[in-house]
Amino acid sequence: MKKIQTIVIGSVLVVGIVLSGMAVAAGSGDRSHKGWAKHRPHGDRGLELLTKYQYKNLMVQTLAEITKQSAGDVSLKLKEKRLHGVLEDYGVDREAFRAAMRINISAMINQAAVNGSITTEQEKEILEKMEERAQRHVIMTRLIENGLADGTITPEQAQMLKRRPSK
Repeated sequence: MKKIQTIVIGSVLVVGIVLSGMAVAAGSGDRSHKGWAKHRPHGDRGLELLTKYQYKNLMVQTLAEITKQSAGDVSLKLKEKRLHGVLEDYGVDREAFRAAMRINISAMINQAAVNGSITTEQEKEILEKMEERAQRHVIMTRLIENGLADGTITPEQAQMLKRRPSK
């Protein structure tokens, strides 16, 4: 009996050691294939904040131009409410706002190429990806509307499709 217990315990220990050795050998691996979006470096995230603030300021500027309001008033409104609510308050069409933002973002990207902070190839790639995303949005909207009209999808499914995928 004691001999069987010793064999069983020894076998369990050997299997445990082998499995833990395999886990250590696998390790975290080379994460270079994950891309920029999945692995963020530790430490200063200044560039990320710069981009975030530039986008927010451009959004305020664009809304101020459309509504003929001061940038300060628009900024205060955006602190109180989300963009959708502010657009409703000012009576601004979402598609008109998107089009104006696209124009302003394209101008900002063009200026970055002129300043030399990005290359003309990078400018072209960014603008192409923006256009692809805009086309995707138009196609998805049309598909959702058609699906609702012919009963292929429910309103709940339409809302699920309209939501942005989580990152």
